[in-house]
Amino acid sequence: MTHNEHIIPNFLLCFFKDQDGKFYYLNKAHKNIGHCSTEHACCIHDAYEIKINFGNGEKDVLCNYIENSLSIRENEYSCLCKKIISVCDNSDNKFALILNRNEKELLAEFVMNLHLRNPNRLSHYKNESYSELKKR
Repeated sequence: MTHNEHIIPNFLLCFFKDQDGKFYYLNKAHKNIGHCSTEHACCIHDAYEIKINFGNGEKDVLCNYIENSLSIRENEYSCLCKKIISVCDNSDNKFALILNRNEKELLAEFVMNLHLRNPNRLSHYKNESYSELKKR
């Protein structure tokens, strides 16, 4: 059971680590800059979990259903991002066509995945999970 659920995929955070593997962040509340591993960055405890009270306290239902749904294609997203970066890093590719049609669709899907991970959008995903629960 995953409890620290990333609102930004871990593979994406890794692109922002420094040469020592540190990920830096700005803490606006404390007005300081800190660092942590990407495993602990941009995550919320049980962000995607659905809790229902069956009369004897809240219980988790469909444990990690949303987290797993969001994560299914992340390996493909990661490969696509690495391809885009490698092509764009080469100055000879200034006018290169980077993606084929399927890759463009995958990129659009990746952007939607990021959008759905936004804490402000979680309620929509949770509503879908309630529908899934009713089917069972």
